[in-house]
Parts: sequence; structure tokens; C-alpha cells
Amino acid sequence: MSWTEWIANQHTFFVHIPTAAAIFLPLPLIAAQRMGRGIRPWWLICRYLAIMGFLGLILTMISGYACVPNLSPLKGLVTAAGRSTSTVALVYHQFFGTLSLVLGIVTLMSMFRKRKDHESLGLLPFTFGILWAVAILLAHHYGTVIGRAEVAPRKVVTAPPPPAPVLRREDPEAKTPIRVLDYQRLIPIHTSPVKSKPHGDRWIRVWASPEAADAYRSGQALPEGALVVMSTVEDRWGRPGFEPGPLCALEVKGGKPALTYYWGQVPEARRSETGGAQQVYWRDSDPNLRSCMECHSQGMAPAKDRSQWGIPRPQRQGGTKP
Repeated sequence: MSWTEWIANQHTFFVHIPTAAAIFLPLPLIAAQRMGRGIRPWWLICRYLAIMGFLGLILTMISGYACVPNLSPLKGLVTAAGRSTSTVALVYHQFFGTLSLVLGIVTLMSMFRKRKDHESLGLLPFTFGILWAVAILLAHHYGTVIGRAEVAPRKVVTAPPPPAPVLRREDPEAKTPIRVLDYQRLIPIHTSPVKSKPHGDRWIRVWASPEAADAYRSGQALPEGALVVMSTVEDRWGRPGFEPGPLCALEVKGGKPALTYYWGQVPEARRSETGGAQQVYWRDSDPNLRSCMECHSQGMAPAKDRSQWGIPRPQRQGGTKP
């Protein structure tokens, strides 16, 4: 840190010296106005306060102009109108500081005039001394205004916050058909699997929601909100095997059937049916369900067209009982 920077940083310290002198000077100036014996000590008090105040004022002015070197007090006073509070206060602070320096010189010159020991200090030192103290206190006042303006938080005008994004409700079945996978909670229509040629010669069982069970059995139109799920297993030597097939579901939405086709793990031998996909999840208006919709455009297939081929019963070996 250079010496000029150090002096500039001491401005708030030096300013207390002339301010203290300005506060205490008026009382001894008044006391020094009477004539008579014992008045000389009051002269000394006035002169001491004036000298200390003037020396402190010089240090204050030097450190102040080191802080703001390019601002002229007189020019700034003329152009102060329309500026911010801190800028106007700075201009008046420098103006009254410079004025107090001039009044301080005049006050000291008037105090050190030749006087007889019984005479008062005189009206001229009193007048200039009071004016000097007022100028110093005004300079101090505008200095505190600058400090308050710098410390006070500035009002920051910010743009209004953007509107909160509309949260879209995520489809819980976007990746897997949760209700279809939970088909065993529905009413089973078939007590045992039946073979269905239209569904790839797989063994199927149909499960229906309570409102759809009776309508399905009687071959009537399914009511609104009805859910029917068909679970399948692959054929194994003319019987239901252990390899699960796809899950097919039909749900009535808005009076129209909506289909879902889910196959969690497609066997390699069957991937020609799914375009080579290892896992399949088609629903609603998926193009892969076009052939399914041709059969189920009105809902479930008529009862007369449904498969009735059950599991073959084993032939009883040996003759009849006697």
C-alpha cells in the first residue's frame, strides 16, 4: 500500500479532530467576550482549540482529496442537481470542507491580533469562529449522509420469476402394463387352458374384471371400463408348456376397445412375430396392433367363434372295472 492510499484510508479518523474542535469552540468563544482580569486563559483555550482543529482539518482535507481527487467543490456544487443522494452529499461535503479551511485561516488570524490582557478576544474572532464551527459540522453531516447511502442496501429490481412449469402427470404404465401383469386378481373365465388357433396355437386363459365377466360369458358388449386379459403359454407336444407367451388385454375406454400386447421375454424362435424384438409392449393405436383391431374392433369375439379345444385327457389304460 502506497502512502497516498494509507492517507486516504485514514480520512474517517482525521475527520474527528476538527469536528471535536467545532463542538467545543463556541463555549470558550462566548466566555472570552467579557473584559477584565482573568480573561486571558479563555484566549489560550480558544487559540488552542482553533490550532488543533485547523491542523486536523488540513489532514482531513488531504486524505479526503486523496479519496476523490478529480471532483472540484465549486464545479460539483453547480452540477449537483439531479444526481443521486450520495453524489450530492459528496459535493456538499467537499464544498463545506473547503469553506471551513478558508474560515479557519481567517479565524486564526483574527484570534492572534494584539490584545491587552484585560480586553476581550473580540467580536471578529467570535463571528468567524462560529461560522467556522458551523462549516465543519455541516461538512461532517454530509459525510455521514455519504456513509449511510453506501451502507444502505440497494433496491434491486429483478424480473418476475418465470411461471412454474405445469407438471404433467406421468403415465404409470408408460413402460409396463401394471394392471395387465396383475391379471390374476381378476375373475378367471377358463378353469383350465384352452388352445387358440387365432392366437398362434397357444394355450390361453381369459381373466375378466367383475363388470365384464357376465357380459363376456354371454357374448354381449362389454360395459364402459371393462378389462379383459388373456394370458398365454406356448404349446409343448399338444399340451400347455412352461414357456410363457404374450399377455393380451382389451379395455373399453369411451365406448371403444383399447388393446394392449405385452411380451416380457420373446423366445428367439418366436421373434419373427415381433419384428426381431426381444421385448414387446404395444398399446392403444400402435400400428403393430392393426391385425388385432380387425378382429376386436367391436370388443370381444362372439361366443360361437371362441376356442373350445381343451387339454386332451389321458386315455384310461386297461379294461373296465368288474
